[in-house]
Amino acid sequence: IFFTQLLTQIGYALDQSKLLQERQFALQDAETRKSSIQQQIIQLLGEIQNVSAGDLTVRANVSADDLGTVADFFNAVVESLRTLVLKVQHTSTQVSDLISKNEDEMKHLADQTRQQAQETTRTLDSVEQMTLSMQAVAERAQQAAIVAQNATNAAKSGESVMDSTVTSIYSLRATVEDATRKVKQLGESSQQIGRVVSLINDLATQTDLLAINASIEATRAGEHGRGFGIVANEIGELASRSATATREIAALIETTQQQITEVVEAMNRGATQVVEGAHLARNAKQSLIHVVQVSEQMDSLVNSISDAMVSQAHTSQSVTELIKEVAQVSTLTSDSSVRVSKALRQTVDVAEELQSSVGMFKVQESDRE
Repeated sequence: IFFTQLLTQIGYALDQSKLLQERQFALQDAETRKSSIQQQIIQLLGEIQNVSAGDLTVRANVSADDLGTVADFFNAVVESLRTLVLKVQHTSTQVSDLISKNEDEMKHLADQTRQQAQETTRTLDSVEQMTLSMQAVAERAQQAAIVAQNATNAAKSGESVMDSTVTSIYSLRATVEDATRKVKQLGESSQQIGRVVSLINDLATQTDLLAINASIEATRAGEHGRGFGIVANEIGELASRSATATREIAALIETTQQQITEVVEAMNRGATQVVEGAHLARNAKQSLIHVVQVSEQMDSLVNSISDAMVSQAHTSQSVTELIKEVAQVSTLTSDSSVRVSKALRQTVDVAEELQSSVGMFKVQESDRE
């Protein structure tokens, strides 16, 4: 039994030793592969750094492992970029050469058209100043004609309005007089209401006295007069409330009569003022008639002057429009030439900048240091 256990332990120890040895071999193999991958990555990073510095001639080594796929993709991207840069260099050179040939001719054409536009503009300025002066005079004449016409229309309108105003004033006078009569009638009616209220107050006082007497008689009657006493008390309370209400109504009627008196006095004063306003309106109408006559004479004179000035302004405006069209054509031609020249210059600058930008890339083996 002892030897059997010993052999079992020895066999177990040998198995453990074998497993440990296999693990060490696996670790060594993994370390070797890791070191190889790190070296490949470092090499690929160096090539990427060269590309970022503008060297498009570098190529990564394509291996059989996973990094080989990355290297192959990297080479394809660099080759595509190199082809694109070569095309850009060629195209920018052609554009720069072509535009440089035409730039001087466009500058000369722009200078000539600019000079022509300046001469036409000076001529136009002189004619426009004369036209503006005539237009200003014509506008002032037209404004004067409009003012005169407006004054005439306003005076005529004022005359019509004044007639309507006088009519309205007399109508208002009749309305005020009618309202005054109605207010006076209202005052008389309120006095009648006051007399009725006074009568009601007297009746309430008498009813109250009767209720007191009835209450006394009910008390004397003892148990048989108790119900009658209750009714007598209620009648007394009702008479008391009626007396209070009639006093309040009497006070309200008195206040209303005072206000009616004040309204009547105010309406009488208003009627007097209406009559005075009617006299003033008639006087104003006579003045407006005279203003209308003077305005019509002025309107006729100003219209004659305005028509003559407008005719001269139209003739001058026609000449100005013809010269302005010539100036506009010259200016447009000059502006177009300048814009074309600037565009060519900007295109040359862009092409040169593009050449400078792509010049930093190394696309041929001879370009490498």
